[in-house]
Formats: sequence, structure tokens, C-alpha cells
Amino acid sequence: RVLFYSNKKKIGELFLPAASSDAAGGTTARLLAMPPAMRGMKFDQILVKPVSGDGFYSLASILLDPVEKESVQKIYGVSSLSEVPLSKLSTRVPDASPGDKYGVMVMPDTQSGILILCPAEREARTIEISTDSYDAYQIDFYLHEVKKGSLPLPLARPVKGGTYKRVLKLPTAMAGTKFDRILVKPLVGDGFYSLAYLILDPA
Repeated sequence: RVLFYSNKKKIGELFLPAASSDAAGGTTARLLAMPPAMRGMKFDQILVKPVSGDGFYSLASILLDPVEKESVQKIYGVSSLSEVPLSKLSTRVPDASPGDKYGVMVMPDTQSGILILCPAEREARTIEISTDSYDAYQIDFYLHEVKKGSLPLPLARPVKGGTYKRVLKLPTAMAGTKFDRILVKPLVGDGFYSLAYLILDPA
């Protein structure tokens, strides 16, 4: 069941039936329409809780009003996106950390990307970013889904593998430019792509 709350008061719910018994194991994505009675209603909390099953319950992702795949490709130039608030990527991770630990976000291939959502429109002069080494990435800055600038992150070959930190200046042409989201996408590398953290104007 998926329950929706406003100010700690339940205002609606959705029932998520079990996946088909002939489906493969693991996670299953489904697209559900909100109940007609909830149209126009605002909520601030979502509770997902299991009703029955095999005893192993998990939630991989939940998206509100997901963007169609064709729109993602047209706007961002990738086939799949993982969205994350900027605040979730503000904790520094030591260099040479494993690419699948410490909350590091993984990108499966060069047709994927991580879209970082800023809490408000903002500017920046520099960024501190840590990604998996031996890969090249591109960092795009958007305002209301319009690209405002790009920054290349060249392939790095540190002595040790794992994550690798770099501090970069934004292009001069972006001085004073506002943005509200940042897209990090891999271009080429060893086939394992990840983002550990990203900090704007690091102290």
C-alpha cells in the first residue's frame, strides 16, 4: 500500500498489487495513476508498506509524475536518469573509496546520468566533484530544463583506483549564470561509472 499524508493526516492511498507470478525476480517498475479523489490535493509525506509477499520487501525508487523516456532523451541526451537532491551529495568521500560504498551513486552505462536537483536557483564559480577514476564525464548545468553551460571532466588515471576528487572552475562564459539542476553523465571509461559527491563553491 502507498499512503499519502498532509500534516500527518492521511488523505489518500494506492494499492500496489503483487507482480505477475511469471515475472523475473528482483525489482519491478510500475506506473500508477493517482486516485481521482486525490486530484489537486497536496501531500508532504508518502508511506510505502508491504501487505503480503515472500518475506523480503524492498523499495528501489518512487517518482512523482515521471518524465517519459523520449523527453529525457530529448532534454538531457541520455536514456535513463537517477534524480538526487544536491544535499544528498554534500558529504565528502575519501579518494580511492570503493565505487559501490559510502552512498556512491552508480551509472550503468554511457546512456545514463545523474540529475542533481538544487533547492533553488543559484550560481557557482567552482565545483568539487568525486567520481570513479579511469573515466571521463560531462557536467551540464540546466535552468528549467534549458542547458546553460557544460564542463568537461577529463579521464583521470590516479595511482589508486576507486573514487577520485577534482576541483574545477566553471567556464568564464557561465559567470553569473543561474541554474537549478546539474547533470553528470559518463562519456568513456572502464565500464564502471559512479559519482561520490559534488559540492558547489567548496570552502
